[in-house]
Amino acid sequence: MYNINDYVMHRKKGICQIKDIRSEDFCGTGKETYYIMRSVNDDSSMIYVPQSSHQIRDIMTKEQIEAVVNETEHLEGQWIDDSRARASAFDKILRNGASSDILWLMKVLSIHKKEVESHGKKFYASDEKILNMARKIITEEFSFSLGIGAEEVVPYILKIIENLS
Repeated sequence: MYNINDYVMHRKKGICQIKDIRSEDFCGTGKETYYIMRSVNDDSSMIYVPQSSHQIRDIMTKEQIEAVVNETEHLEGQWIDDSRARASAFDKILRNGASSDILWLMKVLSIHKKEVESHGKKFYASDEKILNMARKIITEEFSFSLGIGAEEVVPYILKIIENLS
């Protein structure tokens, strides 16, 4: 349970602040309690999330971020050659929202992008889209949690990785 003014991570909208908690009866389906939230990056719309839903989670602490970075360094994943199957699998990772998986995704796609471009080939648009979404998710949460600028997130991650060696 969250309270008014708490910050949470919404799986699609990013970091949001809970502005209100109230019961609503949308479409005559019966009253349900909702978190009414605003994105910290776009306060132009209200987001209604049922309390019973799994669309929001706690924002990670510095210790949790460091543990995720450490865990990601040891994650092994299978590259999927078929671009459609890869896009589907990677999109599922983004939707499920596990930070270690999203960070792994960002790492794998960044490495693949450099490799493809070094051979004079073009990086698939679907891979670029997923990479950008993964970067946005990781950068937004890490920046907010650590109190650092978005441009400082990748150097912060690299510093942790270097200290693992």
